[in-house]
Amino acid sequence: MATLYDKNKLLNDNKDMYISEYDKGLGYEALSGIIQSKKDYIHAEKNNDTDGMKKANARANNIRAAYGGYTGGEYGNEYNPIIKSYETRSSTGYKSSYNEKKKKALDSVTGYKEFSYNPETDPVFEAYRKLYTRLGNDAYERALAQNSLRTGGVINTSASSAAMQALNRYNSMLTDKIPELYDAAYKRYSDGYDRLYKNLEILSKLEDTEYSRYRDDMKDFESDRDYYYTKHRDSIEDAMDIYRFDTNTTYKIDESDYKRTRDAVEDIQWQTEMENKDAKWRAELDNDIKRWQSEMESDNKNTHLAELTRLIQALYGKETHNNDASAFIELWKNIYLN
Repeated sequence: MATLYDKNKLLNDNKDMYISEYDKGLGYEALSGIIQSKKDYIHAEKNNDTDGMKKANARANNIRAAYGGYTGGEYGNEYNPIIKSYETRSSTGYKSSYNEKKKKALDSVTGYKEFSYNPETDPVFEAYRKLYTRLGNDAYERALAQNSLRTGGVINTSASSAAMQALNRYNSMLTDKIPELYDAAYKRYSDGYDRLYKNLEILSKLEDTEYSRYRDDMKDFESDRDYYYTKHRDSIEDAMDIYRFDTNTTYKIDESDYKRTRDAVEDIQWQTEMENKDAKWRAELDNDIKRWQSEMESDNKNTHLAELTRLIQALYGKETHNNDASAFIELWKNIYLN
C-alpha cells in the first residue's frame, strides 16, 4: 500500500506538471492515474492527436469521478461536483409558502365570536330611532295643534291622549324594526364567517396545488437523481475498468519485459557456461597433446599418430573437410614420419 511518502515523492517527481489542489487531495493510486493521463495528454498534444487528447482527458475525469466525486472540466483545472446539488436539495423537504396565511385564516375561523345582537349598539337601529323619534315628535305636535284648534287653543286630556297615540305609533314602528335589524345583523355575521371560511378554503386549495407541484418536482428530481446516480456509478465502473485495463496492460508489459530480460540473462549465463566448459575442454585437450608430444619423443611415432590425429580433429572439429585440421596433421606427418 502506498504511503504518504510515496504520494509526496510522486508529486515532487512531477512538480513541473500542473496538478490542481482537488487532484492533489486524491489517493496515491488515483493521483498516479491522473498524472499518467496528463502525460498521455501532453504526448498527444505534441503529436496533434486530438482524439488522443480527448481520451486522456476523459480517462482523468473518470478517475476523478470514481475517487473524488467530481470532474475537472475540459482542462482538468475545474471542480465540478457530481449529483451534489441533488443530494442537498433532497434534504430541504417541502415548505409551504401559505403556512402563515393559513394559520391566520384558521385562527380567524376558529376564533370567530358567537353571534349576539344589541339594538343599542346597532348603528342602523340608531338611525331608525332618530328617524322615528323625529316623525313621532312631529305627529305628536300635529295632533296637539289640531286638537287645540277644535278646543280654542286649550290642550285637554283628549288632545294629549291623541298626541301620545301618534308618538307611540312611531315608537311601535321602531320596535317592530328590531327583528328585521336582528336578521340583517345575523346575515352580516354569517357573511363575515363565510368569507373567512372561504378564504381558508382558497388558501388550502392553493397549498394543495403548490404541494402537487412540489410532488411533481420531486418525482422529476428523483428521476434525475436516479439518472445521475446511475451515470455516476457507470463513470465509476468505467474508471475502474480503465484503471484495471491500464494496470493489467502495464503488468503484462512489465511481465513481458521481465521475461525478455530473464531470457537474455539466461542466454548470457548459458553462453558463459558453454564458453567456460569449452575453455576447460580445450585446456584439457591441449594438455593431452603436450603429453602425447612428450611420449612421442621416446615412443613409436606411428603408434601415436592416430591419437594425435584424433586430438587435433577434436580440437579443430571432426569434419573431414576442416582444412586447418588436415594441414596440421600433414605437418606432423612430415616432421615425425620422414
